[in-house]
Amino acid sequence: MPEWIGQTIGKVRVDKYLARGGMAEVYLGTHLSLDRQVAIKVLHSFIESEPELLNRFQREAKAVAGLRHSNIVQVFDFDTYDGHPYIVMEYLKGPSLSTYLNHLHKNKKKLSFEQIGQLLKSIIAGMDYAHAQGIVHRDIKPANIILHNKKGEFSENAAITKDVDAIITDFGLARITHSGTQTASGLVSGTPAYMSPEQARGSKVDHRTDIYSIGVLLYEMIAGRVPFEGDTSITIIYKHINEPPPPIEDISPELESVMEKALAKYPEDRYQNGYDLLVDYYEAVGMPPEAEKTPSVQARHTPKPATISKKSKPASALSASIGTWIFIFSCVSFMLLSILGILAYSLFPQLR
Repeated sequence: MPEWIGQTIGKVRVDKYLARGGMAEVYLGTHLSLDRQVAIKVLHSFIESEPELLNRFQREAKAVAGLRHSNIVQVFDFDTYDGHPYIVMEYLKGPSLSTYLNHLHKNKKKLSFEQIGQLLKSIIAGMDYAHAQGIVHRDIKPANIILHNKKGEFSENAAITKDVDAIITDFGLARITHSGTQTASGLVSGTPAYMSPEQARGSKVDHRTDIYSIGVLLYEMIAGRVPFEGDTSITIIYKHINEPPPPIEDISPELESVMEKALAKYPEDRYQNGYDLLVDYYEAVGMPPEAEKTPSVQARHTPKPATISKKSKPASALSASIGTWIFIFSCVSFMLLSILGILAYSLFPQLR
């Protein structure tokens, strides 16, 4: 919405268009009271046209705005302007982890175990804090993590050092686990390459879906690729549900065990919090137990699972069969909903 540029909305002046994402358009602005640069996310029209979705997003945006952690982007405000919902948040200078990893891959380089540990510590510190507040992100991926240092001078050409923090952004798919608004069964949302099996099935999720996504991210930082790839989203989702992750070459049995537990198909078999994953990673790669001395990580406690009922695991053959049928049902449902949406869009011009 170029007409926003130069406008003052609330206490913020819109200065420049930055980017377009799946949920919103992003602008650079100036908070006039704080005299600082901010990012302004203007939500897409499909949210504006769904009152229930908008109300839920508004409620959850307020909850996320209450998060105060150095590894989570700070949200300053949520409001509407000329009928358009927008969010004002902290503006961070620095590349996304996705941009950084792509740059390394292009130059045939990889992160060291120490550098991975530094980033993992930041990510887990932020997510364990959010989980303790009852917030599940549901879309942890490199594109939603910004690399930043205090000077604001970090670039994709720089090395990861101890003064570099990973900042978690984009809680657009976040859910409040203690308010009864967690994802309903049958709805699939997220990014296929980083999606947990239960999220891929459209089942209800809790904080352990984020643990799985962090496991995928850890796998990618070590191996230089995600564990499950495919030509279509459906292929990738199927692999998350049914196939074990391919082994990573040249890693120790201890680190392999960490990866297997982080990427377990069943939530109860995974790490129950990020701190335990971090400690095991440090031990597996021979790093000093720095995590145990970090209050921002150690102070977290294991949140209680939100609403997942504990059921006995089926036999492997039955499990594969059930998982496959659930997968097929979810895909068919998704395609039917997409077709209905297209028909409605075509038949009813007033919905455009």
